[in-house]
Amino acid sequence: MPRPKLQFVGSCWNKQDEERLQKPKDRCWELNLDNFVEFHRDVMYRDVVQLLGGPVAGLHSMIDEHFRISVVEHMASGVIPIAHNSAGPKMDIVLDEGGRQTGFLASNKEEYEAILQVIKMPEAERLAIDAAARKRAQRF
Repeated sequence: MPRPKLQFVGSCWNKQDEERLQKPKDRCWELNLDNFVEFHRDVMYRDVVQLLGGPVAGLHSMIDEHFRISVVEHMASGVIPIAHNSAGPKMDIVLDEGGRQTGFLASNKEEYEAILQVIKMPEAERLAIDAAARKRAQRF
């Protein structure tokens, strides 16, 4: 099984965002994880689409954000979302579709460890979640 790679994709709007981004970069370097983590800042949409072509799971951790397009983009791209268990992802987005699971909701470290479950799950199970998630994403 290939070693997973964590990719952070997002935008920095101000100096505080840039400082916030620098902390995980520094921590990856301290832990000698820089070969397993990538940071993609302020990328164009076409590059986001390309980045969504490879992962099996995507993390969303913003609390109480009502509508999070990144979660829908994950689902539409076949990337299983592991989204914060609040607001939009909980109320509207990461819901069962046709009785099938479309992703995972998490609000603590243990629940976010669902990423390990997704990485290790049989391909048929992952594809079933993927299909339900893609169908659900069409609502948005």
